[in-house]
Amino acid sequence: RASHILINIQGEDEKIAYNKALSIRKDILEKKISFSNAARKYSDDQSASYNGGDLGYFTVFMMVYDFESAVYNMKIGDISMPIRTKYGYHIIEVNDKRDAVGEVQVAHIMFKTKKEDKKSIDVANQKINQVYERLKSGEEFADVAERFSEDRSTAVNGGKLPPFGVGKMVPEFEKVAFSLLDLNDISSPFQTDFGWHIIKLIDKKSISDFSVVRDEITRKIARDSRSDLSKNSLIAKLKREYKIINKVPVFSSLRRHAFVKVSEGIWSGDYDNNSDVLFTIDTRVL
Repeated sequence: RASHILINIQGEDEKIAYNKALSIRKDILEKKISFSNAARKYSDDQSASYNGGDLGYFTVFMMVYDFESAVYNMKIGDISMPIRTKYGYHIIEVNDKRDAVGEVQVAHIMFKTKKEDKKSIDVANQKINQVYERLKSGEEFADVAERFSEDRSTAVNGGKLPPFGVGKMVPEFEKVAFSLLDLNDISSPFQTDFGWHIIKLIDKKSISDFSVVRDEITRKIARDSRSDLSKNSLIAKLKREYKIINKVPVFSSLRRHAFVKVSEGIWSGDYDNNSDVLFTIDTRVL
């Protein structure tokens, strides 16, 4: 579980963004401002205005690799130096670490509320308690969900939701779902920003053996920026094995003269000096 403050990089202002992140980090370390208040004040992640930069719990493949890698190498309570990702510079605070909790599937009954509307919250609370009494008296969860739940997209299926892991639901919903221990356990009514809920545990799975998920992990790596690690490693290895000489002036001349913009998105050129050498690999000239 980590929090972050994001400083966007605009145009050529990377150094300015980095120094701004450093200054904010310094104020946090010197206790001039709390991390959450600094996130609300400075972060370019709009969600920080209401969550103080708290990203909740997450696991691998849920964040960009540079961010994820930094977090996994930090200790609880650490505040990072600025970390560069494609989004900008991040200051990260690690709030907690725990074992992965796997995946659950639940069904829910929901009565919607309007945020900060006491009347709608009270009405939904009355409805959820009436439904809870029906469940305690032995009525089937799926039947009650189909008849009363205001989440109509799931009500027609007995309130059933797709399986999910950490970081997929709002924290209050996730906490209750993972706290249910036995199949068919039913929670007490609880509230989120979206309404009042009751949930029933349908299935619960721990982390699978590596042999089972190996192919899935391989596919995720291939789609993720961490796949660049193997490519960059191969390039570095080849550079060590072969003597490569780049002819920088020739590249510059090629860029200057070879391409002329004819219209938006269409390029042509008249550079045709085949005697120039772009680069050599050992004794091979290209």
